[in-house]
Amino acid sequence: MIDFIAYWLVRGCGVFFRALPIKIGLVIAGSLGWLLAFTQIRVAQAYANIKAAFPGRFTGSEIRRIIRRNYMNMFQNLVEMFWFPKMDEAYMKKYLSVPHANREFEAKRAGKGTILLTAHFGNWELENIWTSCIGMPLLVLVRDQKMKRLNQYLTQLRESHGSRMVSKGMELREIIRGIHHNELIGLLGDQQGGKTGVPIRFMGRMTTAPAGPIQIPMRTGAKVIPVFIVRENGPYHTLCHEEELRLERTGDEEKDLQINMQRYISILENFITRYPDQWHWLHKRWKHNWTKRILILSDGKAGHLVQSKAIFEILKKFEASNSRYEFPCEILEIQYRNVFAKRFFPIFAFFLMPFIQGRLNWLKPWFEPETYKNLEHIVADIVISCGASVLPLNYILKRECLAKNVVIMKPSFPFSLFQADLNLVPEHDQVKETEKVVSTRVAPSLICMEVLKSEGETLRKSLNLNHQYVVSVFLGGKTKAYDFNQKLFDEFLTGLDQVMEKKSFELLITTSRRTGSEFEQQLKKKFSNHKRVPLLVIANENNPEGIVTRMMGASDVLVISEDSISMISEGVTSGKSVIVLRLGKSMLARKHYRFQKFLEDQGVLRIATSSNLREVLEEELGQRKNHIEVNDTQKIQERLKSLL
Repeated sequence: MIDFIAYWLVRGCGVFFRALPIKIGLVIAGSLGWLLAFTQIRVAQAYANIKAAFPGRFTGSEIRRIIRRNYMNMFQNLVEMFWFPKMDEAYMKKYLSVPHANREFEAKRAGKGTILLTAHFGNWELENIWTSCIGMPLLVLVRDQKMKRLNQYLTQLRESHGSRMVSKGMELREIIRGIHHNELIGLLGDQQGGKTGVPIRFMGRMTTAPAGPIQIPMRTGAKVIPVFIVRENGPYHTLCHEEELRLERTGDEEKDLQINMQRYISILENFITRYPDQWHWLHKRWKHNWTKRILILSDGKAGHLVQSKAIFEILKKFEASNSRYEFPCEILEIQYRNVFAKRFFPIFAFFLMPFIQGRLNWLKPWFEPETYKNLEHIVADIVISCGASVLPLNYILKRECLAKNVVIMKPSFPFSLFQADLNLVPEHDQVKETEKVVSTRVAPSLICMEVLKSEGETLRKSLNLNHQYVVSVFLGGKTKAYDFNQKLFDEFLTGLDQVMEKKSFELLITTSRRTGSEFEQQLKKKFSNHKRVPLLVIANENNPEGIVTRMMGASDVLVISEDSISMISEGVTSGKSVIVLRLGKSMLARKHYRFQKFLEDQGVLRIATSSNLREVLEEELGQRKNHIEVNDTQKIQERLKSLL
């Protein structure tokens, strides 16, 4: 029934438009296409394609104008198809400029068969009518429409001047027969080739192309002429015959196929770059794509950035299993204009997110100029973030780029778990695992056991560590609502002194950039020249890269202040004995205590205060037990695979 209605509707349109002068028909068609572009049918996909193909070249409004012209061109193509039966040589001479027609004639005279390799560009169907009008009809490979009556009608229009249409299924036999009879063959070479297609780089991304358009001439000796039609204005077109495509034939067919297809794609890219509104952007051309542009949104907190980087490192492991994968990564630190913008941006984002694509200029009042400038031209396939302040922006950029996204937290109101492609949520938040949710025991970590061991051995040798045990202390410090208690800090230092007198171990200490200067001074005064403290790192003065990994690798016991979930997670992931030290003069957020209690119940860490640190540390040094290694990498990797 739908086929019947569609057939008579399209046929009726054909009668109507053939009754009009071609220029008037094209004006009407262009207007209809311009209006359809506002219905958002496939517009989001076209927008994402153009932005990814031309990173930084066009603004959102410019991309939308390209899409509108693209729709106008498609409707004008259809009206010209209705006109095919009325077109003749005089029509072609009036409206079609063919500056290098001799290239096609010379290929035809060679007598080996010629493939005219084109793309969904301009009105590519006109090539068939032009060659027929000059006495050289084409054999054209076409894809049948699902509706049988409509497909028959469109085939009649295409064959109205003598060309023959070949449907997929029997195409190879017919094409080879046509080549042997020195016919002109019309093929499209810009579609995606699926998982088994020829790997090529197209508009900056590794993807695939169909093998047939190049493989056939490589095996038969047929010539290949790249052909593109450019709509200049209304019914006026330029038919561009490029120089014959030089085909490599070294004997390594797979390699030659890739080189030859890339040569054609490079020519196509040149035309798309010059006339971006004339290529067909509306389909999922990069559905099979091995270039995954990663964007990490940072809120400026080192621990959150470490977790996001850990996800990126897990993604990069896919390169080992498939060498075609590539993961270019950009880290963007987000800075709001002021406290008001930071507080109310989530509400703005929630309500306007469905309409944000192509309108990133709406973000300008909320962010610092440098941040907005970077956001405006962002291109991403996967967006990763950790932290509530960057969460709304993650969702917005997912919509802008039609990207996948990873959120490392339980989303806060008004957002939900359903809005992200993958949520990594701590088990202590008691969220049920689903296709979109992975429940993790610890925060994602950059810890790699092989690197940890190697770096640890390097540090041991460089510091000449020769005591029975090594203990490393990792101190955080001040946050928005938290800081160390001076009295508890004094008790902590005294406890370390006492346990060092009783136990034979060497002590390594590092602070963070959040550690207050008064606490740094105390550490320097007490341990700078201490014979049992060979390493004291004051991060605000000198923070060697990779020092945390080296210290963890060299240690038997890790003492970590309570304020950093990321640092505690890294410690637990290392498989070493971990003691979480309570030093605060104010309470942390409840999630910190839930997290610590959850891991303590699992037996992977112990919680100590400044007053009982001595006893807890002595027990840990004396037991030498095999500690449980906590690592969620494998589970996360399995879920990330689905995003690729």
